[in-house]
Amino acid sequence: MNHNTVEDYVIDAAKNYLQTVVFVDDQIYQRDGAIAVSRLKEGSVKRRKSAILKEIEEGAENKRKTSQDFNVVVESSEQHLSSRDLLNSFAKKRMVCSLYQPEEGAAYSKRSDVYQLCMASDVVVLDWVLHGRDGDHTIELVDNIIKQSLEDDPEQLRLIVIYTDRDNLGLVADRLYGRLSASIDQIDDIKKTSDGLALHTMNSRIIVFGKPNPRRGDNFREYVKEEKELADAVIQEFAKLADGLLQACVLNGLAEIRKQSRKILTKFHTGLDPAFITHRALKLHDEDGYDHLPSLLVAEIEAVLEDCMPRHSITDAVLKDWCRKWIPSARAKSFVGEQVEVKAFAAIFATQGMGIKKHYEPGKKSSLAKTIKALDKNEWPSKDSPNFKELTTLLSPDESGEDHRELAYLMSHRTHYNLTRELTLGTVVKSSLGKYLICLQPYCDCVRLKSPTNFVFASLEIATGSMATDVVFDDNNFLELVFRPKARNCFVFRFTPSNGSVKAHQLIFRSVDGTKYSWISQMKPKHAQRVAEQFARELGRVGLTESEWLRLKAK
Repeated sequence: MNHNTVEDYVIDAAKNYLQTVVFVDDQIYQRDGAIAVSRLKEGSVKRRKSAILKEIEEGAENKRKTSQDFNVVVESSEQHLSSRDLLNSFAKKRMVCSLYQPEEGAAYSKRSDVYQLCMASDVVVLDWVLHGRDGDHTIELVDNIIKQSLEDDPEQLRLIVIYTDRDNLGLVADRLYGRLSASIDQIDDIKKTSDGLALHTMNSRIIVFGKPNPRRGDNFREYVKEEKELADAVIQEFAKLADGLLQACVLNGLAEIRKQSRKILTKFHTGLDPAFITHRALKLHDEDGYDHLPSLLVAEIEAVLEDCMPRHSITDAVLKDWCRKWIPSARAKSFVGEQVEVKAFAAIFATQGMGIKKHYEPGKKSSLAKTIKALDKNEWPSKDSPNFKELTTLLSPDESGEDHRELAYLMSHRTHYNLTRELTLGTVVKSSLGKYLICLQPYCDCVRLKSPTNFVFASLEIATGSMATDVVFDDNNFLELVFRPKARNCFVFRFTPSNGSVKAHQLIFRSVDGTKYSWISQMKPKHAQRVAEQFARELGRVGLTESEWLRLKAK
């Protein structure tokens, strides 16, 4: 699908990704009058219909009956949701909506059934009043979900929708904010958006939507949704959790993996069980065959992404829309000069790269003019060029280059989702003296270890100029390093293995002589292999006697 705006691209990604919704309400199975009547025996329809309608009218007049002793608020029966409209709304978007009605007196703690159900869903929709409690149960459940998301699953995105007929939606949001700000250590982690009706944390979003209510003021009209509108509203709100181009692209990738999950499973059919059991049995004296499963699964997922994800899903139209919404800094405006419209230039740069030289004539004063003039050789200027540095940080919020370092780190170093760390090729450590080192031990020499083993390392220098070959994250900062593949920069340290490999304890490797080495990061396999190849090439140089005149001419 071709997209014209960033918003369209992100919303489409959210729609592709979302699959499961759970709706929690204490009156799901108490339908409105019309549905209740349809379930009666034919002979009693007329007799019961008038009674039901009268009950609804009385409920409307006594919408909020509050007990001061127990702070109980009862919602009228006219606000019972239409299950059919709700389910159809999500079904049309290919989402499964589970309706859950907790029993009176049910728990809402982390051990409760409703909590476990909510944690298994992409989206959670909660009624504000559950069994007469004015938000108490809902607030407890939301508080537990948000704290768990921040502490245990910070990478998981979750949308929580509060769906209520309360007149003042702002008061509902304020109560939620008060509870969460008291529970979360860093109050800065919670941000109010959408006129104060949405609370946004690092990985979760809470939005308050209103059920249709004629008494509610027009100031909340934008946030009033009928049941049949909830699915579209949920998709739009979830998209705000991943509103960047890269995030949307990743969501599309995750959606494709979900769609192809059955195809991936068939690659590992039961007919392979005998071969795998035999493979594992033959490996048991050295290692466990289960260690090979992650790499097999990764290969299949990579195949799915390469074959199913569109290579040009981020169209030029989307990039141009991004540039139109981009807020240029004074530094960016100064770079292009007064004669050039900065957003127009950014759009051409984003879609054509070096093609900017076809659209702008080199002048005399601006940095842009000097940059274009340097493109005469059909290559980007030297990395040492200050003009080139200005160009590469043109779209960035500042000229520090921090966003480039973060992306470089993401592209070359793997992410860890647990605390297990093993010493292997590409592991970057820091010695107790503050020196950075990279492990050059071949993969096959890092496993099946039974006794203390020597490991080969090479030093990494902190980059002082424009030269940098790697980026690591240490002490809450991205740090540029330089790898110089020289034999004189090589070190050997001895480590004792545990269960066949050298493992870190609390992110610390301890050598046989007691020296501590802090785990810093782990290079991705291909990047680590390139480092090893560079070092091996350096060791393989041939020294010989030749004409100095000829040697200098060869440089």
